[in-house]
Amino acid sequence: MNSCIVIPHNGLGDHINTVSMCNYLSTIYDNVYHLCNPKISNNLKFFYNNPKVIIYELNIDYFENFFTDNLFERVQNIYVLGFHQDNAFVRNLVNKNIYGLENKFDPNTIPHSFYRQVNIDVNVFYNFMSFPHIEESIQLYNLVKDIDYYFISESTSGGDTFSINNIISEQNINMDNTLVINPVKNYYNENHRFYTLANYFVMKPVAFYVKILENASKIIVSNSCFFCLLFNIKCKTSEVYYVSIYDYSYLFYNNYNIKQVIKKYG
Repeated sequence: MNSCIVIPHNGLGDHINTVSMCNYLSTIYDNVYHLCNPKISNNLKFFYNNPKVIIYELNIDYFENFFTDNLFERVQNIYVLGFHQDNAFVRNLVNKNIYGLENKFDPNTIPHSFYRQVNIDVNVFYNFMSFPHIEESIQLYNLVKDIDYYFISESTSGGDTFSINNIISEQNINMDNTLVINPVKNYYNENHRFYTLANYFVMKPVAFYVKILENASKIIVSNSCFFCLLFNIKCKTSEVYYVSIYDYSYLFYNNYNIKQVIKKYG
């Protein structure tokens, strides 16, 4: 059987950015093994409805785990993304087709650089994303479909990148009249009329927020997994912003099949 392994960076956003690549590779190979840490797989599994893509749990934070896993003995083609190109185990594999070792990885143009690194057209990133029908996403949206709400997420794997209170003040948001959905923390006190409702949206799998994001009146996120998710969602609002010290305008050039433009906040 003609199969391949894809070894992405370890963050949830990095894995979301790799979904398009794995879907594309499934048009070439019989099976595509998308390697991810066990703590990521519960989120990642909701992005696939493709029987040819297999989420393969392996703690890729530690290179020694590659040595003890026989998947590398069974699969001939390996796609190495990002800094994994420096993985000594992968570099020392023999009689394998390894993609991503020769092209220099550019951390300043993620996720495009992941695709260029393995000689896959960047347009694949925009054209092969998948959002299977997720009943839980619809159920969450049905809770708020008749009211006005904003989605604000300040969190990243490295901590908060902005103060949500500052955003509330700068945007003159009246949280008493407009529900503010935050996926990590409920910012309402227990006596507030929105407290119970806001609680439903805390700490869900990322894919469960797709319908919420599509229909929010305003979206402000950090450069996190939600930023990565938004690339391939068409939102009803044009008020979609990211907060970061980095400039990601290169992601939204007109020659790409862009579903959603995300503007830099501030």
